[in-house]
Amino acid sequence: MKILDDACENYLKMMDNTDHPDCFDNKRQFEGWQAMESIAHTKPRALPCRDCTPEYQSQMAAESRCANARLKNIERIMQKA
Repeated sequence: MKILDDACENYLKMMDNTDHPDCFDNKRQFEGWQAMESIAHTKPRALPCRDCTPEYQSQMAAESRCANARLKNIERIMQKA
């Protein structure tokens, strides 16, 4: 899916400069998400966008903290909420 591929590419670029995605409040919160992914034994998801709800995505976009929003998907994100 192109949108997910673009989000993943943008996410990886963002992670080059930080220890947690902008949509997490801190590194510890992000590490908690990573731990739950490990425990759940789901397919590895390097990118938490797959678990995001439309409401949270909309909130993060409004706060300029969403990797997808940086991909010019703000209108699509806002319509989902």
